[in-house]
Amino acid sequence: MQIFGPTGAFVVVLAGVTAQYGFAGLQVATLMAGVILLAMGFAQLGGVIRLGRVPFMDATGTHTLSELIERFQRRGIRVLLCGIHPRLCKALERAEILALVGRDNICADMSEVARRVASA
Repeated sequence: MQIFGPTGAFVVVLAGVTAQYGFAGLQVATLMAGVILLAMGFAQLGGVIRLGRVPFMDATGTHTLSELIERFQRRGIRVLLCGIHPRLCKALERAEILALVGRDNICADMSEVARRVASA
């Protein structure tokens, strides 16, 4: 059996946590992650969409991304785009996604996201 994609990366994290803290530690980490996600959702702290590993996006992808951003914005949730791949930037510009998000919500990397969130 092969494990690939996001699951492959997640297995490495789970194995490390389990090896260091045991199964009980894994359960605590999972519970903590869930609580943090719920708190961010209830507080409407916003969402970060990382696009650094997305070199291209077809019309379906840009349409779906646009709908997702609009859905968050209707709920008053701020959306940040992070690390947009240079080849993808023009497609997002043509699809008016960059204008939809706003230039103030486009970040080069996660450290810039952290600075913007902290200053908000």
